[in-house]
Amino acid sequence: MSSILESVHVETAYLGAHYQQVLSKAFTTLYERKLLMTAVIATALALGVVLLLEMPKKYTAEASIRGGFSPPNAIATGKERNGGREPVAFDASLVVETRSRLFQSYQLARRVVEDLGLELLGPAVSQGRISSWLQAQIFGADAVNSPEYQKDIAAAKLLHGLSVKTEPRVYLISISYTAADPELAALITNTFIAEFLRTSALQTLSGQRGEAQASLAEQLATLGDKHPKVNEARMRLATADRLFEAELSANAEDILKGAGENVAFAQANVVPSSPKPFFFIGFALLAGLLVSGGLAMWLGPRGRVPSYRGA
Repeated sequence: MSSILESVHVETAYLGAHYQQVLSKAFTTLYERKLLMTAVIATALALGVVLLLEMPKKYTAEASIRGGFSPPNAIATGKERNGGREPVAFDASLVVETRSRLFQSYQLARRVVEDLGLELLGPAVSQGRISSWLQAQIFGADAVNSPEYQKDIAAAKLLHGLSVKTEPRVYLISISYTAADPELAALITNTFIAEFLRTSALQTLSGQRGEAQASLAEQLATLGDKHPKVNEARMRLATADRLFEAELSANAEDILKGAGENVAFAQANVVPSSPKPFFFIGFALLAGLLVSGGLAMWLGPRGRVPSYRGA
């Protein structure tokens, strides 16, 4: 039994010494090849800097809406809309999640394209030659070159570059858009905000208009055409129609001006969001270390010629 334990201890000691010898040889090799490693690392860093400077820069603009998702153009109180009852309680965080999906709808992106126009959006929604050629072969040149098709493609590309995040606990919706031009990125982001506010307002006003129509029909059936309550119902319906048409025809700038303090508009950010210099340089440094270390170990200590298998 003792002989077995002695043999195990001897083997363990041998392995420990062997590993120490291997590590010592490796560190010696790396030290002797330090000039080579320095040259490789410097080359990798130089290539990384060149690629970093040559890569196209992207800029991200961000805007947010915090609470206050109901449009200000109310034409009836909560009690009036619920037939004299108190308004029904709702989960505001659920409203935030539901409303945030409007930003990712194709209809909203299409309205943004209509507002800004294809000429202004050109740098953000332009397609490559190969992609345009393939679409022309599949759908036909006339269809691909039509304005409606170009607007559809532009809306899809806008949605692809849009990012939407929500914080239900604080009733916050944040959206951001990334483009090659910081001013264009901010303009697109703010236009998405404007169309979101317009769509939200139109949804609420449409519901209020339907309720006003139903109330007018009920009053006419029970009280007759000359009753004062019927005239009040007509006035509410006319107000609803006027507000609906005004919201529908308002331009994006007017909507943003009346947005209130709940909206934080996007600003042109001159600091590129990509490529990230620290990440890029760090990756180049790591690659240089790995390549130089592998090359140094392959060459071995100075004076040793690397062997080739099968030679």
